[in-house]
Amino acid sequence: MGKLKRIMALIMAAAVILLYQPTFSNAAAKVSKKGYTISKTPGTYSDTVSVKITAKKGYKVYYSLNGTLTASKIIKSKKSKTLPIATTKVLTVYAVKSTKKVTKKLLKKSSTLKKAATYQYIIADNTENETDISEVSSTEVSSTETKITEALVTEADKTTEATTEVVTTTEDVLKITEAGDYTVTGTYKKISIKANANVTLNNVTVASSSVDPDEGLIDISKGLDVNIIIPEGTVTTLCDTSELASSDADEPNGICAGKNGTLSISGGGTLNITSTNGNGIKAKNILNITDTTINIGTSSEYVAGKGIAVKKEINLNNANLTIYSVNDGIKTTYDEDDVTFDASSYTYDSSTATDTKINIKGGKIAIKTKDGDGISASYKLFEDTKYEVVFGTVTIDDATIDIATGALVSTTYEADGRTIDYGSHKGIKAGSNITINSGNITIDTTKANITNNRSGDEYADDAIHSKGTLTINGGTINVSASDDGIHAEIKLTINAGDITVASSYEGIEAMSINIIGGNINVTATDDGMNASGGLATQTDNEGAAISSTAYYNGQIYTYEMYIKGGDITVNAEGDGLDSNGSITISGGTTRVYGPSNGGNAAFDIGEQNCIFTISGGTVIATAGSSDMAITPTTSGQSYVIYTTSLSANSNVTINDGASFTLPKACSYLFYSSPDIQSGSEYTLTSGSTSATATGGVNASGNTGGPGNMGGPGNMGGPGGMMGF
Repeated sequence: MGKLKRIMALIMAAAVILLYQPTFSNAAAKVSKKGYTISKTPGTYSDTVSVKITAKKGYKVYYSLNGTLTASKIIKSKKSKTLPIATTKVLTVYAVKSTKKVTKKLLKKSSTLKKAATYQYIIADNTENETDISEVSSTEVSSTETKITEALVTEADKTTEATTEVVTTTEDVLKITEAGDYTVTGTYKKISIKANANVTLNNVTVASSSVDPDEGLIDISKGLDVNIIIPEGTVTTLCDTSELASSDADEPNGICAGKNGTLSISGGGTLNITSTNGNGIKAKNILNITDTTINIGTSSEYVAGKGIAVKKEINLNNANLTIYSVNDGIKTTYDEDDVTFDASSYTYDSSTATDTKINIKGGKIAIKTKDGDGISASYKLFEDTKYEVVFGTVTIDDATIDIATGALVSTTYEADGRTIDYGSHKGIKAGSNITINSGNITIDTTKANITNNRSGDEYADDAIHSKGTLTINGGTINVSASDDGIHAEIKLTINAGDITVASSYEGIEAMSINIIGGNINVTATDDGMNASGGLATQTDNEGAAISSTAYYNGQIYTYEMYIKGGDITVNAEGDGLDSNGSITISGGTTRVYGPSNGGNAAFDIGEQNCIFTISGGTVIATAGSSDMAITPTTSGQSYVIYTTSLSANSNVTINDGASFTLPKACSYLFYSSPDIQSGSEYTLTSGSTSATATGGVNASGNTGGPGNMGGPGNMGGPGGMMGF
């Protein structure tokens, strides 16, 4: 009998040991398995616990705090990862040999999860302070008064349209776990949304120094459609001061929405977001912002990551955004990890690819970045010298946008001591297309102390840049750039708008430039407009294009420049209008104030079977000399050429009725208009200077004949020279 009692006592003791989970303060015990070690044993802790996972030699370890293993959450052999756990979490760990190939598909299989180990870490204080709205009914208020101050919750009536749940609490963590409409006030460390919901934030404050990596102060589970409403006249503040676990750790966020859902933010109120080491808003699928004022970062405290980072699509409708970010201001983040791509055949699975979109309609957007782009809908799958696969579109309608990019705290470039930054800092960037229909856009990319990127300054950047096509249908655009003002890899079309490139290396560049209308003013230290890009199908010994075609994206495109209308002024120190192919002018007014030196010209075209045609419109072009001057090779409209010296700000008249002012000195002036007749003499007058030239037209491609000599200038002015 005594022996039986002793056996029963041992069984009871074992049961107590198995059921009991101790509470740790700073216990240093380890979990050691075949492929990894964990610095803290699972159990209950009184406060945030830092759990260090180390992959043993010859193993790689996949880990997760949300139950989903992914290829990006990996610890390589002999490396470690520290995870700060502030709220109750289940850690999933899956270790395999370093040589084993592990795919995304494999990680998603249930068989893989069965092989993974799980460890639960319970944070006692935070668990006790969590308030689950869906679990508190109006009949429970009195029994929960010690936890919730002024709490009133009405149970959702699923058969009626109007369901409102109101919560006022000063507790740490607020959880929403059932679908419904919610109004929230108070102060929290976190708001967790785990069901489709409409959540009204009425003067809410959410602040924490321990936001989990890749989560948010407002954290929304994957697959949910959540509407966050900021009522007019209210201010909600999100403040994240979390430390990163390591330099390569995932970043925390002000708001984080999971995969395959839609996050919508609306209302006439104000939302302020700061993040010491993370992003402002992160949505892993679609983000809509309507009517709301959102301030991300401040002029003295830039968010360390991106202002707004969204996987697929951003729709801004009458939003008022101010963003200060170290990285990109507004960005879609779809990338090569999301697409099945075969680099050997340049093919990809179209079902895995998407053309990410940023759509902006109305509103005001102000962005300042240190080492990032302003607005970027661009991702790249593959690139070599002849081919790349890119996606991403930006569409702008009736919005006011002000962007300044470039390092405010620069670093030193070791090669020669220049002070520059190392980031991409384009103003507006897209992978496949940019369309600007209307609005008022101001961009400055000159903050990196860089003049241009053709003399070793490889970090200069464009103001507006499309890897595909770019169309401007209207609006007012003012840009200053350290590289190109407006750039499209394939085709640029300007139908209308008031466009000023106040400073640039090259003003406007694309393989194909098509100007239908608009008022365009370009200032450039090199070419004013340049039809170039891609990889020329033929080059000379110095690598310059000698053919009018180029490879891009596995296709061959033709260099071309068409001016069919508009009012254009180009002030360039390189070539004024430069095309690696042909130039055709058929309408509008084109003024080209070209280089003051003799190494470039007002016009330049390609070498092989390329033509320069003027068949309509008014064209005024000047240069410092006639050394590199070309004349139309085929033309339906006559022109005259004067080689006489004219000073800057000269007022010029030609006796066909033309009158204009030259902004810079020149000794070569080309003029063509419908009023010039072939064979007729035309006199140019500017102050005491006069010159005469004979109108000419060349329809055969041969050199035009000489014009009359210029008569003596009045009051001792020089005579004109050769005319055509």
